[in-house]
Amino acid sequence: FYARRVRRLLPASMVVLLATAVVYSALAAPAEVASAVGYFKAALLYVANWYFIDQSTDYFAAAADRNPVIHFWSLAIEEQFYLLWPILLGGLFAVTRRWGARALRLRQVAVATAAAASAAWALHIATFDVDRAYYGTDTRAYQLLTGAFLALSPGLVVRARRNRALVHVLEVSSFLAVLALSTSLIDPNAVVRGVAATAAVAVLIVSIESSRGGPIARGLSVGAIVHLGQISYGTYLWHWPVMA
Repeated sequence: FYARRVRRLLPASMVVLLATAVVYSALAAPAEVASAVGYFKAALLYVANWYFIDQSTDYFAAAADRNPVIHFWSLAIEEQFYLLWPILLGGLFAVTRRWGARALRLRQVAVATAAAASAAWALHIATFDVDRAYYGTDTRAYQLLTGAFLALSPGLVVRARRNRALVHVLEVSSFLAVLALSTSLIDPNAVVRGVAATAAVAVLIVSIESSRGGPIARGLSVGAIVHLGQISYGTYLWHWPVMA
């Protein structure tokens, strides 16, 4: 697992960091280059999110475009989570193994409880420190844990297939919800938006898997969209340095 992640992720991110450092050093003022050294070090070590919290970096401030690697905050959270998650999941399987037929249900409950706790913690912290709630690994874990819960719950798809009409409604409505949450049509704070988007995406995943070729599933199977999905990591790595 770890070897596959290293091969897939690290070479590409190293190329982006090196290219961005060279170009930024040539284009930015010396003072800006000096202030960005810490950003690059944190991005290289996948601790950018905690570094930005320590530096009180406002992701939504106008000055954010002076940080050419600010987008590495999400990659840092992902890697921190995946450093711990296989170990925690292995421990969870070991602890619940003795419960026999109820083991899967206990694992689902444990993961769902952890996700709910993380989301509640994020919403609480957002009331007085949005940046801490936005960047924190603990306050973002619910998004990754939601995916883990879906992976542990294939029965959701099986049960959803029993009502094809409802599935198609959920497929379209959740897709529209994801689109709306990606725009300024809905304007909650960033953390509320994240919780809502996570819920909408979870419903969308289950409904697409259940619909067996519904309208959204067919649309997302178009060649260009599939290709964008295949290169999404590289696209994400390069998009912010280019815009900045």
